Amino acid sequence: MENPTDIPEPSSNYRPGEPLREWEDTRPAGIDLALTIQGAQAGEALVRLINGEELSKDDIIAFGRLNAMAVQLWYEPLINLLGPNSPWMPPQFIELVRKHTGLFRQQ
Repeated sequence: MENPTDIPEPSSNYRPGEPLREWEDTRPAGIDLALTIQGAQAGEALVRLINGEELSKDDIIAFGRLNAMAVQLWYEPLINLLGPNSPWMPPQFIELVRKHTGLFRQQ
């Protein structure tokens, strides 16, 4: 800023009116996905959800952290926490988790 009265440009994370990014089956998005799950400490909870196992209150909290971190990175939330079948994860997201995160190791 040359002049002290100049208004700074909005940051790249300020996107009013823009939709959240979709999770894509690409290497960069896969890395973002894996790091977001790791940062939210939601890996074990995701495995239980995908395997249809019983979930604890701590798992639900982990899903909330995961969704919050995804939105901070301007991605769609991964887990539907509202509704009669919640928590629920769309099948396309399950495939991305299986492919990109290493949570489901090949035997």
